[in-house]
Amino acid sequence: MKFIVAANEHIHLKQADYFGIIYLTLPLILFFMLYTITSIAIPSTLFLIYCITRLRISDTAPKTDWKIKTYNACIAAAVIILSGSTGPLFANSDWYKHFALFNEIANHSALGEPEFTLRYYIGAYIVPGIIEKFVSLSNGISISLWLWLGLVIFLNQLTTLIQSTALRYAAPLIFMLFSGADILGSQITGFKRGDIFHFEWWAGWIEYSSSMTSMFWAPQSTLPAWISIAFLVQRPTIEQKLFVSPLLFSACLLWSPFAAIGIAPFLLLTLAHQDFRLSKINFGHLFALGLIVLLLCYYLTFDTGNIPKNLAWNSPCLISNSGEPCFTWPNYAKFILIEFFFLALIALSFRPTRNAITYIAIGILLILPMMRLGLYNELAMNSSKPALGALIIAMILSLQDSNAWRRSFAALLLAAGIATPAGEIARAFKLPKSLSPDYDITTFVLQNPIFAQQYVTNKNIWFIRSEQ
Repeated sequence: MKFIVAANEHIHLKQADYFGIIYLTLPLILFFMLYTITSIAIPSTLFLIYCITRLRISDTAPKTDWKIKTYNACIAAAVIILSGSTGPLFANSDWYKHFALFNEIANHSALGEPEFTLRYYIGAYIVPGIIEKFVSLSNGISISLWLWLGLVIFLNQLTTLIQSTALRYAAPLIFMLFSGADILGSQITGFKRGDIFHFEWWAGWIEYSSSMTSMFWAPQSTLPAWISIAFLVQRPTIEQKLFVSPLLFSACLLWSPFAAIGIAPFLLLTLAHQDFRLSKINFGHLFALGLIVLLLCYYLTFDTGNIPKNLAWNSPCLISNSGEPCFTWPNYAKFILIEFFFLALIALSFRPTRNAITYIAIGILLILPMMRLGLYNELAMNSSKPALGALIIAMILSLQDSNAWRRSFAALLLAAGIATPAGEIARAFKLPKSLSPDYDITTFVLQNPIFAQQYVTNKNIWFIRSEQ
């Protein structure tokens, strides 16, 4: 069997998928190149660069025309500006964390410092942080441009899946404005957590984020989830999946281990591909990426402390003294019904989307509410993003069919959930911006000691380079 890919063997991809994989993998290359000791940095960096050089843009795959690309770029720009990451609009409280991590990369040459070692999934912050070292763009412009680029890439992936010209223009808006019927849930429970108009926490012990909420609050988990699932939805060949899947998983780990967990079941579908043969596996490629995954897992889980984890029925409430609704089986059924049940029905009603990806997405979304990991159940919150993305894409693809009831039902679902993205947008204008882009990780940890174990350790990680 082959140990490495032959020098003349390339993996050809759609243009948007090619740039998506480069986008997700570049921070991984820089992480090993800049932040690990020499004996790890050199082989890891060379191997990852080698993997990227095996990828090519297909000459035969359909490409998105410039008008759609420009339109997608404008939609993405509007989302980023409305998130408050740059400019005068309000930025939610999670941007304290985003700016702190971004500034840590921009202001230091290593992850290990005298006081602590940064131990967090930093994929979203490495490239803009390095740019900031040399260009010094103020007011969060560097990280905003980087996130904008990722969203543009995803929207280009989305539109290449669609044949109808009119639907290509509608798809980015439908995807970004879609949400579960959180306003209905909040009316039922009367519970709210967080900033004004933040309806998603109506269930108390869990939330599934709307698309707009995901980009506003957790772009570091959202972009790898969406880019990865958009690649898989188009049914890549077995050669593409065998080469790209382990690379995607490795890259997603550094962006967000929760997104990587959420995408893993979809990647494992490769083993069920009708053309799969054991002889097609490149064991050298798989072994090398396996070592990279092990190093990343060691880094991300090192000295994490007592992070809450349990089954939902054993730990039914996130914060028992805050009066929020807790896990019960009736509440579980209510959550499933309001958040994605009808979305799943639409996906299953259309034969081309009644496939393994849709069934896996539904299974993941049914299982996650039964589990708890993290202070605010970050596992469910972020590992659900690939599955939700898959179902929203399936719904959009189903609209290419002329079935009137399905289109009407999809319009009703969009209307039922519109309050959540509308609230996210309204908050940007209603509240004053008070968050400084100069926020640093030391201040963040001191002001939020409950989160310290998630972000830093006061111990040395053996392969992470320290500042001299």
